[in-house]
Amino acid sequence: MNFGISNKHFQSFHIPTPLTRKELSFCESNVEAFRLWTTTLSPRALGDRSAAIFTALHELSSLNCNETERFDMLQELHPFIEHVLANIEKNFITANSQHAERQYQLVDLDIQMRLSLIQLYIDIAFRCDKSKQCTWQFWRHNEKHNLKVNRILSCYYAMQHIGFLLVQQQINYIDVLPNQWRYTHEIYQYAFKNNEHLINVNRIQGSRYPFSNIQECYIQVLLLDICYTYQIRPNEIQALYECGTEWIHLIELSHRSHPTSRYMIDSQQDLPPIFNHKQQQFFLADHYLSTHNLLEHINNTIQNNAKNLSDKESTYLTTSLKFHIQNVLGTTSIERRYQRYQHSAQLEISLGLEVAHFLLSYPNYHTADLDEHQAQPFICNLYLVSHDPNLDIQFPDHPQLTKELKQIYTAQVLDMSSHGYRIQWDSALPQNLQSSELIILREKNDINWKVGVIRWMKKSYQNHFAIGLEVLSDHVFPCNVHLSKQNSEHEPIAGLLFAHTYTGRIQLSIVLPNINALNKIDSFHLELHDFKIQLLRKKTLMVTQSFIQFEIQTQNIRQLPTLRELLDRLMAQL
Repeated sequence: MNFGISNKHFQSFHIPTPLTRKELSFCESNVEAFRLWTTTLSPRALGDRSAAIFTALHELSSLNCNETERFDMLQELHPFIEHVLANIEKNFITANSQHAERQYQLVDLDIQMRLSLIQLYIDIAFRCDKSKQCTWQFWRHNEKHNLKVNRILSCYYAMQHIGFLLVQQQINYIDVLPNQWRYTHEIYQYAFKNNEHLINVNRIQGSRYPFSNIQECYIQVLLLDICYTYQIRPNEIQALYECGTEWIHLIELSHRSHPTSRYMIDSQQDLPPIFNHKQQQFFLADHYLSTHNLLEHINNTIQNNAKNLSDKESTYLTTSLKFHIQNVLGTTSIERRYQRYQHSAQLEISLGLEVAHFLLSYPNYHTADLDEHQAQPFICNLYLVSHDPNLDIQFPDHPQLTKELKQIYTAQVLDMSSHGYRIQWDSALPQNLQSSELIILREKNDINWKVGVIRWMKKSYQNHFAIGLEVLSDHVFPCNVHLSKQNSEHEPIAGLLFAHTYTGRIQLSIVLPNINALNKIDSFHLELHDFKIQLLRKKTLMVTQSFIQFEIQTQNIRQLPTLRELLDRLMAQL
């Protein structure tokens, strides 16, 4: 089974279902019989339970009954749907050559079930409004009240599951469906028109949902889209959702534009929020979103770290994710940084800092067994220096560099820019092929390796991905990184030294594993044979989940000739 983009369920986000069914096939068409039928679901295997739920959702959506009955039956089924979805998502396997097809089937099943649930809640909400308008007699007041409550809850559950659906689409690099944004806006507008967007659902249901009303669910959906740029990893997307439950009060949704209104929304369009810049004729904004307070909060967490973090943020909000949000909410330019050019080539790519260090250390390695004597003789030793006597750095255990991890993959270049490539990935995804992962790459005809980072990943069609690669440096040298000159108990870890020369000026940076304590390192002692240079940390250039990059400089100007001589020696080996 392929991803659902080829499935009839996924041709449009929502198509109203005609009420053509007279009765249910699996039980009598009343709430009590339906409740009794749901008790038979738990003992079934996951596959059988999923099939039974799909049948129930399909038949409920077309059953010719009153909307209160339909809603009550769906509420009986809802906990079982949640349980099945939780089990499906728990069993998601990171796609690799062995389990890729299984992954696609689970994703397809998850999205189909969520979509069916959302569609049914949307139908109920819209029909409740029509039924309420027809139910005008005074003695049917209770029925009108029930229809209103069902309408509020149906809008809430539809919006809540649109948020869950969007998370799964983002995690699995799937584009939103046609009309998904139009119906998302319409549900909110519908609740707003009825003055029901701020009603506390937890009070009605006796529940404890983190988002208490329809507007909060809507803002969460908007925020998920704003923070998603194809540049973050699946676990970071989940972290954004979790932290979003505490960030809702920092987001302001308004019908008027204010100086801090960064985004605008046209609820008549099938479009997500866009930057609030000079309006286009086709875009008539009726909502504005201010993220200024959230940006200020993120800035404070970066500057003061733990002082401004909640327990949930401490759990989910990594340093790389903070910088990502700061960049998204604080950047004013929305244009590409570099122009793309047509280019036809094949790239050889391998993944991860340890593997990059290995391939640079053993330049003759391809797929043959490793000969220890093939290591190139110019591998620097880098010693960490800190003025904090209490600093405790725990180096991670050395990963076992299996033949699979050291595999060199081939991908087709779609086009290139002055700083990178856009490639087509047609084979199964390796486990560590993720956004923000360090890579080592070269064109097929090149001898020397370059080091880069996966900037973004996007599903192009079926099981194929377009991937954006940024080249960080083509002058890269492996380093063995040691805790200190005095501490020789621990094995060194992998590091990389980047060297650039601009108009005679040397710019150096180092790449290390992303270990929190390394942020407190002040300087580095670099040694290669008889060369010994003290280097100071200048600033942080990049932070991702897997690595951190520092710009470094010599401690004093007298060391520059030594540094130039060292670099000349290293360059000669390329």
